[in-house]
Amino acid sequence: MLCALLLAGAARAASPAVSYDIRPILEGGGLTALAVELRFDGDASGRTRLELPGGGDHGDGAKPDIADVQVSGATVETVAGDSEVLRHAPGAPIVVRYHIVSGYDGLSRGQPWRAVIFNTWFAVHGERAFIRPAERDEAPMTVKWLGVPKGWLIATNFAAGEQARVGDIDERYLIGGAGWSELSRPIGPASLHLYFRSERPASAPVADMLAAVAKAEFAYWGDRPSDVFAPVIPVEDDSGGRGVLHGFLVILGKGGDLLSYKRVFAHEQQHDWISQQIGGFPATQADLEAWLNEGFTEANAARVLLRAQLWTLQDFADDLNGALLRYGTSPVRDAPNSRIQQQRNSNFDVSNLPYDRGRLLAVLWDRRLRAATDGRVGLQDVLQTQRRLARAAKAGGRRTSADRLFPIAVRQAAGLDLAPDIARYVDQGATIVLPADLFGGCGRIETVSQPLFDRGFDFWATARNGWRVTGLEAGGPAERAGLRDGQVIRVDEIPSHDSQTPLTYRVVGFLKRAEHEDYYDRDTNFTPFSLKA
Repeated sequence: MLCALLLAGAARAASPAVSYDIRPILEGGGLTALAVELRFDGDASGRTRLELPGGGDHGDGAKPDIADVQVSGATVETVAGDSEVLRHAPGAPIVVRYHIVSGYDGLSRGQPWRAVIFNTWFAVHGERAFIRPAERDEAPMTVKWLGVPKGWLIATNFAAGEQARVGDIDERYLIGGAGWSELSRPIGPASLHLYFRSERPASAPVADMLAAVAKAEFAYWGDRPSDVFAPVIPVEDDSGGRGVLHGFLVILGKGGDLLSYKRVFAHEQQHDWISQQIGGFPATQADLEAWLNEGFTEANAARVLLRAQLWTLQDFADDLNGALLRYGTSPVRDAPNSRIQQQRNSNFDVSNLPYDRGRLLAVLWDRRLRAATDGRVGLQDVLQTQRRLARAAKAGGRRTSADRLFPIAVRQAAGLDLAPDIARYVDQGATIVLPADLFGGCGRIETVSQPLFDRGFDFWATARNGWRVTGLEAGGPAERAGLRDGQVIRVDEIPSHDSQTPLTYRVVGFLKRAEHEDYYDRDTNFTPFSLKA
């Protein structure tokens, strides 16, 4: 198991600078928290800054999932934002004790950014769980589990033989407890480890599919396969995934079908390279780099699946057409990159923009690169060059974020200057138009026109109002179909701006002026269309 690899790797570290001891807290026969004991030597200056786990990074406005923090060997001088400053004797040994507590009362509705701690099991992301001494990114660390009940599984995403570093701790994910099962599949010399629970069971075909995707990802980058960590995290509703170091999380809601999420898994594992290995994120305002981190990942995932014959050419075309439709009908298509930094976690359309903008730029630039070099250099070659540049910079103690390093790699690999394109399409947000012959004889890009999208009511205000219809347009498509302000509707759709997709809402209640509800059940069908000025 991966947990054994973690402990074995940690044991090889000589005199580690930072150590974490983790112990489950069991009260009344159930798990209530995880107790963490952090040990390290303070800075020689007598002043050490502690970095606290992030809170509210994904729009949840939540505090870090820690409690009962106690410090020995130092005094807490100031507390500011996401850090604390300690005063102590020069080089003094310091111990920080605290508890990781659950961020939810039950299962998370969607992707669990916060710590999940139940009566018998837990799933915790490092970015929400670990306090660490600042400016120790390259320092080795050990993690030790104490007092683990017999029969529990403990697993995390450390690769075989890997020396754990403090700087990687945000990308660690830990699962454990009773009731976990594991399916393993070979990936060349390594293995994929799929962990799941009875609440959201997995199957042998799912493990086979994930292993095939992982094998294709390593082949695309020309890397020797290493172990892949893939836990299935139960949630109430939304399914999906998230990339973590050496693997990805499988987020599974009620009724979710893992076999239908091949595309999601290809995207999430691609994040092990983008942007981790090609420069990483900017030190501040990380979402300014999302066009590359998410967009290039989208493009590469599709190409990986097609190249490995895990997709047909029609699958590839259908997927790209979905991105083209979403981009072409987006009301924020021409938003500058600064708006993504400001609203990525609060505006649905803005959150989709870097995925589609970056993907279209990736396929457009791949064609330009090949045309300029008689087919010798494509985007894949540029990213390999960029990875070499990132490794050299890291070895020299320098760091350039992936978005800044990309045009440098393009100039080195192909002699092209993409800075004007980046300024125009990324920074300023100009509309990207793909040439008809982008894919040569394999298919054509066609431009189509369709009416603008209009539901006829304010969808997001309705959502915030408990799905009571809000902002109904007089004479609009929703009113003509029979919807009325105040009706309670049941919504089961992925929000889009496609005016060619009929929508069906089931009305389940109506708020009358007397402030009581008269429940009934009927279908209301309508197709949104444009309202011309």
